[in-house]
Formats: sequence, C-alpha cells, structure tokens
Amino acid sequence: MKTLYLFVLCVACVVGTSDGESSPIAERRAKVAAGANANARLSLDLIPNGGAGNQRNDGNTAGTVAGVGTDVVVEVFTTGLVGPTFGGQLSFDTDKLTIKSVTATRGLSVFGITDTTADILTISATTLTNGYWGTCTLTTTSDVTNMAFTVSASMIVLDNNVSADSLTAATPLTFNASSDGLSLDIDASDNKMNDGNTAGTVAGAGTDIVVEVFITGLAGPIIGGEFSIDTDMLTVKSATATPGLSVLGTTDTTVSIGGFPPGVTLLNGYLGTVTLTTASDVTNVAFTVSASMNVADGTNIGETNMLTAATPLSFNPDLDIDGDGRVELLTDVILIIRYVLFIQGESLIRGSIGPDATRTTPQAIAAYLQSLNPALDIDGDGRVELLTDVILIIRYVLFIQGESLIRGSIGPDATRTTPQAIAAYLQSLDPTSQ
Repeated sequence: MKTLYLFVLCVACVVGTSDGESSPIAERRAKVAAGANANARLSLDLIPNGGAGNQRNDGNTAGTVAGVGTDVVVEVFTTGLVGPTFGGQLSFDTDKLTIKSVTATRGLSVFGITDTTADILTISATTLTNGYWGTCTLTTTSDVTNMAFTVSASMIVLDNNVSADSLTAATPLTFNASSDGLSLDIDASDNKMNDGNTAGTVAGAGTDIVVEVFITGLAGPIIGGEFSIDTDMLTVKSATATPGLSVLGTTDTTVSIGGFPPGVTLLNGYLGTVTLTTASDVTNVAFTVSASMNVADGTNIGETNMLTAATPLSFNPDLDIDGDGRVELLTDVILIIRYVLFIQGESLIRGSIGPDATRTTPQAIAAYLQSLNPALDIDGDGRVELLTDVILIIRYVLFIQGESLIRGSIGPDATRTTPQAIAAYLQSLDPTSQ
C-alpha cells in the first residue's frame, strides 16, 4: 500500500502547478474527481496559410511561420470522449506564440483567454461533432523567421459536474523544421547503415569509439564541410569519408571534408566514419557528445548550411536526470514520468529540478532523456513503458528489493526477468552505487 501511495503521489506531481490566476475551469477541476475520459486524445490541426479551416482533423502538425505578429490558425479536436462535455481549459506551452482569439463550436462559449489558455464552457452538456472544440488564432511574439520550434498543448476536459480529466496532445505542432538532418551512429561494425545507436558504455583513457556520420534530406549533392564535436571527454583520432569525398584535415574536435563540384550524392546518407578516443579515464562517468556540421552544398556553390545532431551521443548513462549527483524521487523520477507521458517544454521541468542541478532547461533535460531513452528500458523488452520500466525505477529509488521489486511490472517480452537481473541493471544506472 505504501508503494502504491507513493506512486500515486509521483503521478500527481507530473503536471505540476501554475502560478497564473484561478479560472472557473481550474476551480471546478479542483473540486471534482477523475472522470471517464482518461484515455481520450487531444490533437491539433494546423490550418495552412491561416485559412478558415473545415472543422475536420486533417492531421497537419507541421508548418512554417516568419516574422513577428504573424497569425497561426489551429483547430482543436478530441477523440474518444465518453458522452457529452461541459467544457474545458485549453493550454499551450510555448514562448514563441500567444493566443490572439478563440472561437468555440456550436453549444460551447469562450469564457475567457490569457496569453496561453482558453476557457471554453457551456451551461448544458454538449456532444462534439467530429470531436471539434474550436479554432484558436495564435500570433508570434517575436521574429521567428527560420527559427525551429514546437508548441505543446494540454486540456482539462469537464466530463460533467462531478468529474474531469487532463489530456495532452501526443503530437506537438512543429514550425520551421529543417528537412536536413545530421545523425550519429555508434557502430563498431562499420556497416555504413544508420542503426540508431546513440547510447553506449566506455571506460578508461585512450579507448576508441567508432561513430558513423549521416546526413539526410539534402536538396542536392555535397562537396564537403566541417564536422565538429562538443565534448572535453573525447578527441578525434582519425576519420574516413565516403567515396568521392576526402578528409582534408582533423583537429581534436573537428574533421574537414572536401570534394569537387558537382559533389557527391550520399548513399543511405552515409558521410563518413570518425574514430574518437577518450581523453581521460571515463570509467563510470556519464557524459554526452553533441555534434554539428557546416555543410557545403554542391548545388549552390558558396552556400553552406549548419546542421546539428538532434540526438547527442550518450555514454555511461545514469538516472541522475538533472545532473545534481543524486537520483531522487521528486526530481529525476518525476522528469522520467513526464518524458514517458510526452510532456514537453516548461511543463517537463516545472518544480522538478534540484537546487544543485547542472541540467536546468527544458532543452537540456529533453536532450538528456532522449539520449538516455534506450537505457530506460529496464526490463529489456525493447520498449519504455510507464507500468513496467518506470514502476521498476520508482521501486528501486524507494529501496524495494527482492520479488517486491519486480512483482507485476515485468513485460511479457522482457529479457531481464529476475529481481537480481533488474537490481543489477538499475545499479548500473545509479551514479551513487558506483
């Protein structure tokens, strides 16, 4: 019972609190119990060119926007609602856009809006047509030209006068995303295929790590560029380039690659292989390696594009998410829960960063969790899930051992299935147990 209570406490901390003023939705939400719509889904549909919309979810979640004071029109939908609704509060999590206006579907009314929230209410229960709640017009707060950013959303849905549920949009809106992408693959086999290996373990000083470099989405051939790593744990030892390109030189942190016009079209996006070596003894030291590349375009001579690897390499990962040297229930574990629940932006970190943390921004925490993702598969079934892997982490942090550690929380396809195997794996992710 103690374990169940503490887990419920953790989940209750997931959404966090807001410092904003109270609203009718928030007041009613505080008085009601969880409802029947916990499994309902919230989704956003971006209207191209700021049009009127069609009150049907076309699944548009990506677009481009430029300038300051530019309007973005979004339709809001829920699916899987059980019965009619009495309204809800829609919230956006972004510092790039504010709410300009909102119109509600027939039967609902907009009670009030702030920069980030909209209260939508009704006197009598309303059944939504096609799940359509209404249309929001957002406007850019600063010049976002060529700036890539995302917009997350959540909604408190009032099922009736006695129950409510909080929903989070599974897919955020994405703006100005580049089609070009740089990615890294830890690969000792040198198969020139991107296997998505971004996490590994390494020990000692002078230990080699082989990394393959890939670029996708280029509009044309490539004639070269400069690849850079950002870390003081590794240095560049050597590099090879794909046929048609040559390594012109290396430093401790860069590799210069060149070729002749019209350049080379990369096979499977493979650019080359870089061998890195540890600069000091990194045994049991958790660290990440970011990378970027200034790419010279073979189509537009003289023009370059700066690409940054979306997922950094992660070595010797541990569960100290905020980097304060400890693994704690109300900081690190809460951050893991929110990550698994797809919570993003400021809502990811609100109230859950330790006073001695070295990772303190939503971007830093999200990047670390993304790089840690493979290691969060505690039972080894190929998935990271709330009711297996996260429960095992919570129990471990609460010092629960033996059969009680794993009871009811091992997936059917798990490869680690005993208390001993799970405990040993979790200890390997605990910096305080090394």
